[in-house]
Amino acid sequence: MKTSDPPGFSAVVLAAGFSARMGSPKLALAYDAKRSFVEQCARVFSGFGCTEVAIVVNTSGVEWIQGNRISLPPRSFLAVNPQAHSGRFSSLQTGLSALKDTQRVFVHNVDNPFVKAGVLQVLAQKAGAADCINPVYLGRLGHPVLIGQHPAREILSCGSRDLHLREVLDNYSNLMVSVDDPGILANINSPADVLRWFGQGQG
Repeated sequence: MKTSDPPGFSAVVLAAGFSARMGSPKLALAYDAKRSFVEQCARVFSGFGCTEVAIVVNTSGVEWIQGNRISLPPRSFLAVNPQAHSGRFSSLQTGLSALKDTQRVFVHNVDNPFVKAGVLQVLAQKAGAADCINPVYLGRLGHPVLIGQHPAREILSCGSRDLHLREVLDNYSNLMVSVDDPGILANINSPADVLRWFGQGQG
């Protein structure tokens, strides 16, 4: 899928956490010399051709993005979660509610900046085969997850904000798709994780 392809996919990038273990906002961590984690994630989803990329942030995240004059790629926008302390599920609800189209939505975490167009392509090719398309590397589930309209609607209708996404997705048909990319397993929550994934030259 390229940017010129017909619409059909949206994305929610969850970036509203308070990064207690990291000690600084994870969305602001450097992916490379040019981009932060949030910029890299937005760039990949936008470049893949997602018609909407909702980046869910808290108020501190907004201040960092504005203060550093971060320019988001086309079709990407901020969605502020006023109840970010409630957890990741509430941020997912915020992101989904900001989308015009929730028929096929990639759900991703900003603490994994290694998302690749190739993995998105593999997942997209299976869209419609199940309600939830999950990437798997060596038997382990990773991100992003591609969800369909039915689980998206249930997530939006849930009154509880402290659920785990998997509690909802397990109620629907799930397809596990093997990918040759260990990066789907990344979950960078601490300086030790940064060192593990980037080595001595990062951080």
